Amino acid sequence: MSQENPEISELFERLADENTSLKHTDLALLSDLNNQEIAAFKDFWTGMSPERRLDIVSRLGELAEDDVSLDFDSIFVRTMHDPNPEVRAKSVDGLWECNRPSLVDHLLSLSSEDPSMEVRIAATAALGRYSMMGEFGQLPEKTSQLLQTSLLAIFKNTNLPVELRRRALESVSPFGQPQVITAISQAHNSPEHLLRVGAVYAMGQNASDQWESVITSELNNDNNDLRYEAAVAAGELCLERFIPKLVSMIEDPDMEVQLASIQALAKIGGQDAKKGLTENLESTSSQAIREMITTALTDIEADESAAGMPAISPEE
Repeated sequence: MSQENPEISELFERLADENTSLKHTDLALLSDLNNQEIAAFKDFWTGMSPERRLDIVSRLGELAEDDVSLDFDSIFVRTMHDPNPEVRAKSVDGLWECNRPSLVDHLLSLSSEDPSMEVRIAATAALGRYSMMGEFGQLPEKTSQLLQTSLLAIFKNTNLPVELRRRALESVSPFGQPQVITAISQAHNSPEHLLRVGAVYAMGQNASDQWESVITSELNNDNNDLRYEAAVAAGELCLERFIPKLVSMIEDPDMEVQLASIQALAKIGGQDAKKGLTENLESTSSQAIREMITTALTDIEADESAAGMPAISPEE
């Protein structure tokens, strides 16, 4: 807009009217705002009640999940510093697909200094994707080192809540350095259940074959949380030797474990995975499981097509 865009001004006025419900069509117009519109948005934002601001960021997050063509990152980057901690946490969650390196410092600041533990946990969890970028050389070395050091410091601080330490471990786990391997092992041997659960998740993100025996053991754990994370980790490691156990877990008594096992088989792929999924597709009486398996088989076929592999039925 040159001086003032009447349409944007009218949009902000409608959103600010707390006597009216938020409309999908209005919220979608907040996607991809330019710099001038963002500047106007900041002025409009501060005039609303905390409840209205929370309602808007919550709805924007839902819209972004449902429609990947919508991009509210420029808004979430501003609202992650909102006075209301719930708005800050929701804004951080809304940035789940954002990979701007410039956000690392902001998220690190929130993870260590925000007065709200909810915000600190959300920011710490959000740093995981940047650790993955750092491990693959997509961040400046100085930024990667700061990220790793800061997350390990949070994990090692036993005075902090276990949930925050767990998220720090999960987020630092993509790094392959020895101190990260040590942290994962320490967490897995911890008496704290949440740290053990986080450690198994971290093994998958760390993607080292050295965790194979531990994950194999946890696939047989009596605890649903640990079995679930072990199934997820097995999929991340993509080792075919996990396939027989994962196929048997399609009949696990816990639905979440069933879903994780099916998704892991889709990630591993190959003829044995397709055969196991197809056999369960034919034998299961659960419509939900049938839909999950059908999606998994479609994903495997798509991956094979993308890799230029011939589509072979499991019977061949």
